[in-house]
Amino acid sequence: MPFKGNADRRHHIPAQQRRVKNWAEYDAGLRARGSLTV
Repeated sequence: MPFKGNADRRHHIPAQQRRVKNWAEYDAGLRARGSLTV
């Protein structure tokens, strides 16, 4: 099946580029996206 060729790389979550400095703004952004896991 040709669509399975990149299956291992398709759903990769990239590593964070820089450290979070403003946690309140970061959390608000996650809530706006609807993905907040505690």
